[in-house]
Amino acid sequence: DIADVFVESTPEVFVQIAQSIVEPARRNARQSVTMNSLKQLGLAIHNYYDVNKHLPPRCLTDREGKPLLSWRVVLLPYLEQQALYNKIHLDEPWDSDHNKRIGETVIPALQSGELSSKTRFRVPVLPGSLWHGDGPPKQFKDVVDGTSRTVAVIHAPESAAVEWSNPAPWVLSADDPMSDVFGDRDRVTVVFLDGAARTYSRDELTNDKLKAMLTYAGREAID
Repeated sequence: DIADVFVESTPEVFVQIAQSIVEPARRNARQSVTMNSLKQLGLAIHNYYDVNKHLPPRCLTDREGKPLLSWRVVLLPYLEQQALYNKIHLDEPWDSDHNKRIGETVIPALQSGELSSKTRFRVPVLPGSLWHGDGPPKQFKDVVDGTSRTVAVIHAPESAAVEWSNPAPWVLSADDPMSDVFGDRDRVTVVFLDGAARTYSRDELTNDKLKAMLTYAGREAID
């Protein structure tokens, strides 16, 4: 039946109390945005596949094989960004005068709670992953391990954020991918090749289990 509660506190303690109440809500909101963005990326990959009959290339290159633009660029038409895609010069690098100005555009589907032209959605590059090597783009028939067991895109640590048009590969340690994927976080969110997004805690994974999820034809057993 108490209508009012009065709390005496120093300013420093009050700030700590307020942060302890607000921060979980902010964290949950960011997680919701991240999960939704990953699901959009998973759907975009499938829509791209339906049209092109193969997965997106890790990057667009010139005739000599020099990387020009990120895999995220070819997904723009499937992320409700056809007009932006039409403005990009596909035969120029991401940081040319023309493309760099376009690359400053904030794309909602590539955000995870922060408004920036950079993105933390990266594809894992390590031996045996979908995005390793310079060969032709993969097809679903190549995914021996199954699309529901093969990670397509990862919400990377903040230190791994790049401009969304930047083709720089996110190369993971083959011996310790956990350190690259988690960074200083306790949880990581990924989307599998079948479009399902899921969050894992550090305690749920080991390097061996993570590598099994990151490779597409290792034939590893995953619980």
